[in-house]
Amino acid sequence: MEITVPRRLRSIPDGPRVHYSTDCTVFDWSFVGPMPVASVTRTILDLAGAGASLDVLERVYECGQRRGETSFAALEEIVDRLARPGKQGIPHMRALLERVPRDGRVNASEAETRFFQILRDHRLPLPTRQHMVERADGSLAFADYAYEGIPVLLEVLGLAWHSSSEQLRRDAERRNALRPLGYSTIEFTWHHLTRDRDYVVRLVRALLRDNNREYRG
Repeated sequence: MEITVPRRLRSIPDGPRVHYSTDCTVFDWSFVGPMPVASVTRTILDLAGAGASLDVLERVYECGQRRGETSFAALEEIVDRLARPGKQGIPHMRALLERVPRDGRVNASEAETRFFQILRDHRLPLPTRQHMVERADGSLAFADYAYEGIPVLLEVLGLAWHSSSEQLRRDAERRNALRPLGYSTIEFTWHHLTRDRDYVVRLVRALLRDNNREYRG
């Protein structure tokens, strides 16, 4: 456990690690029950100051966005408010702001964020997130990702959303409804995203090459 306080206290033998900060204000607080804790936005800044990688910061940010606990505007605000010479974490925060998409959409899981990171690391173009498809009956379906003009849907099967029997049934019905419309599906699992990244890259490169999409990578 780590505690941040606004003024220096006497040391606590065998106690939690204590930090002293004059810029941790009520703007940076959230609560767990009655206990004040760092907000998600402040936590991202503190992680950046502790040397967390941009990949980790992006995953925390996307998770906070999904939960409605941070936003692009919140990151911009804390950087503008606390930026000063020597303030740890600010350069990393600015790099994070440059990196994350501003398309108004959110990756639905950490698995989807990792998929985006793999494509970016290999200089592959990023597909549209939460791609909308109209079914024959006029109803709408959303795929995790798709490239505009390519009738192939890219699905990331994270355990959180695709492991229950109900979700598996819905996934199968969605694929069956889209197949008559000319769509095929490429699916990636957590194993591919964490242990076989080359497999992900090979399939996406082949998809772009087969559809005459040029890219640098």
